[in-house]
Amino acid sequence: MNLEKLRKEVSGLCTVKTKFTCDSRLSRICPAYIINQGLSSYKILILNSLSNEETIQVEAHELAHLLLAHLNPGLISFTPKGTRPIDWLKEAVNNTISHKTIIDILLTDYNISSDVHLAGLSSSINGISKQIEKCYCLPDLIKVRLGVILFDIERTLPNSEVEVARVSSMNSRVREALVASRNHLSLISTKMERAAQYQEVRNFIESIWCKPEPLFS
Repeated sequence: MNLEKLRKEVSGLCTVKTKFTCDSRLSRICPAYIINQGLSSYKILILNSLSNEETIQVEAHELAHLLLAHLNPGLISFTPKGTRPIDWLKEAVNNTISHKTIIDILLTDYNISSDVHLAGLSSSINGISKQIEKCYCLPDLIKVRLGVILFDIERTLPNSEVEVARVSSMNSRVREALVASRNHLSLISTKMERAAQYQEVRNFIESIWCKPEPLFS
């Protein structure tokens, strides 16, 4: 594993501080969180109950998010401005755009696995199923978010296709968002200029709402 190499590369692009904590926003499913402090300065909160191996994987995952966000072209991301459904959707889109690339580069370039991340994705499928089952009248943005997350799971978690298909079939709107993610968000890569990446997100939005909407302004 080469976490120090990754730290050095990211430190050349932005300022990062790491804090180990039992913050209420963190859990085994979501063991770390990046706080954007402005002016290319970030704080990474990491759950303090992880093993050493888990901590390395979790820190590396968050650093890879920052690496991709600051490379040119890298990958685009959207900044949530609060805790509204649109902010949760932005986070889901950010993750879906980047997670497959993060998993690949961590293993190939830094010899760091993503077992902790994949375990969290696997655990989240059951939670998504329960959300749909108990709250059929979820707000539209939440349904779309769940479809985006399911696509993130489908493309990164091995052998998850059958379970993703089962859960998405529980709600037509969730299923629509899953298909739209496959059609548009899957096309975004580091080989594309950022303008083209943004266009695919616009295409995704238009395919969901059938008209241009400034949801990500």
